[in-house]
Amino acid sequence: MISKETLPTHWDFLPIRAIFEERKESNKNEQVNLILSLVKDIGIIKYSDKGNIGNKSKNDLSQYKIARDGDLVFNKMNAVIGSLGVSNYIGLVSPIYLVLYLRKPFQHNINYFGYFFQIKSIQESLSQYAYGIMKIRESIDYTEFKKMKLPIPPLEEQNKIVNILNIKISKIDTFIKKKKKFIELLKEQKEEIINQAVTKGIDKSVELKDSGIEWLGKIPKHWEIEKLKYIANIVLGKMLCNEDKGNYQYKPYLKSKNIQWLNTDVNSVEKMWFSKSEMETYLIKKDDLLLSEGGEVGKTCIWNNELDECYIQNSVHKVTFNKNTYSKFYLYLFFSYGKIGYFNAIVNRVSIAHLVLEKLENLIVIVPPLEEQKKIVTYIETELFKIDTIIEKTQKEIELIQEYKRSFISEIVMGKGICNEL
Repeated sequence: MISKETLPTHWDFLPIRAIFEERKESNKNEQVNLILSLVKDIGIIKYSDKGNIGNKSKNDLSQYKIARDGDLVFNKMNAVIGSLGVSNYIGLVSPIYLVLYLRKPFQHNINYFGYFFQIKSIQESLSQYAYGIMKIRESIDYTEFKKMKLPIPPLEEQNKIVNILNIKISKIDTFIKKKKKFIELLKEQKEEIINQAVTKGIDKSVELKDSGIEWLGKIPKHWEIEKLKYIANIVLGKMLCNEDKGNYQYKPYLKSKNIQWLNTDVNSVEKMWFSKSEMETYLIKKDDLLLSEGGEVGKTCIWNNELDECYIQNSVHKVTFNKNTYSKFYLYLFFSYGKIGYFNAIVNRVSIAHLVLEKLENLIVIVPPLEEQKKIVTYIETELFKIDTIIEKTQKEIELIQEYKRSFISEIVMGKGICNEL
């Protein structure tokens, strides 16, 4: 907890109301048209740079509040988890945001306060000025929040602190950006390893032939091409049933949102009613592949759970391969199909894409000899393990430098490490 005693003796310790004023400028005349957004741990960005995530923008620009260059902006609902920052634009923000501007801008450096509110312990402490029933959905009450006291170094010191942090944080952020780019390249390498192995094999010396399929190109000469229905049994899941029709049982089931590429999320499955015959049809067994029928069509995972009984809803296809095929090979083949867009090319579209049963049954698949399928899977998983080990190590490096970044900001902003940096 910050107190006057924990700060350098020549620093002030003043409430927000002595430093800031709330900006309540509406856009009723629509004089501003640049929409801004607050992103957790990043701050204010242009809404157009955000991508297709989060809340959608409003068409009526008069409903927004104006934030100006140098304003300190808080998402009152999510400030406690880092949704706040200093604006570098004149733009529009949600009317639920809290916008503050300096009373005496020539006596303070707004970026000092921007860094101050990046401190995680400070963000978490904002909950004491909020009201609500859930921690991350509490809303800051400005009447109380403006009483919060902030450390105030002399302006010259504020400027030095900001300069130190700008230089140091820029280097840290560049390091993090490079590490994240490295991880993305490694992920692309994983995809390429899978794609090459399942479509060309792992023997570089083998003779190739034209597959006759434009997007597939050449494949090993001894491989076959088949429709999926000739090497596997395919079942589309049951329509949702919320009532017991007599002698039904209430059983857990998977839907498309539970399916992740290459694995299954079964932590929060729902339940519905199944008859005895339906249970026999829709029961998932070990090594079955599960494909998303809608949403991210063709998204595939394998069922490795032998202990838990589970079934499928009609947004999921169940694929059970015959004895001459190795389901894990087709897990990786379907992953490759998804990445190259093959599933999207064959789906039925009205308003939402659907991979209907008929389309899936007639899906063109490659059929190497069984033992070769197994060798390919072993090769893929060996190579992916090597890359995943590097990714995990790199992610830990990022976490460590991010922790150092948070610690460094806290130390410098509070005046504890500034003497070593000046």
